[in-house]
Amino acid sequence: MRLVVLGLMVLAALCAACASPTPTPAPNIAPTVVPTPATKIDPRGSVPCSIISDAEASQIFGKPVRASAMGNVPNLDNANFIVCSYTTPAPPITGFSFTVFGRKDAASADKLFAQSKAEDVADNRYTPVNGLGQEAYWDGALLLVRHGEIVIAVAGAKQTGKPDFDMVKTVAEIVMERIQ
Repeated sequence: MRLVVLGLMVLAALCAACASPTPTPAPNIAPTVVPTPATKIDPRGSVPCSIISDAEASQIFGKPVRASAMGNVPNLDNANFIVCSYTTPAPPITGFSFTVFGRKDAASADKLFAQSKAEDVADNRYTPVNGLGQEAYWDGALLLVRHGEIVIAVAGAKQTGKPDFDMVKTVAEIVMERIQ
């Protein structure tokens, strides 16, 4: 199950890299994160990628990134999960993404979280993270957060192959603050 989640996030990053031959440059933004207020959204009813703007994502990452979204069906309004990726426009592709699971089927999100947690505990990759949702943990590459009927998975790296826990946690905190 963990491989499925990581595979989806890698696929999203690769799709984002191929999405536009002429990326729109982001403004030069200081790396200090100052989240702007946003209306809380229900990720079950709308595409949640608007939670973090391109400008905020560039600020979190410390350099320009571009956003893309993908899900398990072409019409994202009907998708059970949606991957929101924010990646650099040129290789090596780095950035962060968050996936919202359980948008249309809460039981599948609970099952995903339970299976992933069991696998990570068995493989000694489970580190609890306090203060996020009902339960959250880091497995060394992915932060999983259970929040009501949905699960948020966040991954990211500022350097290829080096997951960045602090950045990932910042993204998770912003997402959690802005959803209902």
